[in-house]
Amino acid sequence: MGVLGKLLGTDKAVTNIIDTVGRVVDEFHYSGEEKAADKAKAVSEGRAMIVEWLQSTTGSRLARRIIALSFTLIFLLMHMISTTMIVVSGWADEALANQLVVSSEVLDERLVSMTGAMMLILGFYFAAPHLGAIVEGAMGKFSGDKK
Repeated sequence: MGVLGKLLGTDKAVTNIIDTVGRVVDEFHYSGEEKAADKAKAVSEGRAMIVEWLQSTTGSRLARRIIALSFTLIFLLMHMISTTMIVVSGWADEALANQLVVSSEVLDERLVSMTGAMMLILGFYFAAPHLGAIVEGAMGKFSGDKK
């Protein structure tokens, strides 16, 4: 009788159809408010995880700072030496100028290989809530991605 009732459009059948359609539409519609709430929840959970990790690894804080400082100093030193070589090459004779330019280019290639590590270090210390995007970019640099 249920099939016959649906065919004939009884009140119970119509109510059932309306309820079913309403439920399906609600399940397929993901509102902006729901998206924003889910995103806020994910960001909040990510921040809480980073804070918890930092608290659980406080014993290694000094080691992290030494590693970050050593990478940063090496990176800056290489950049300064490369820049100095390029500037000096403008006043040197042609043979020395060519050697300085070649040496500067070698240092610049090394700097590119360190950029991923520098992104992670700077991101960790200055942009921890946004570390996901930074890690993605840094890993791209490590893998040789030119983006």
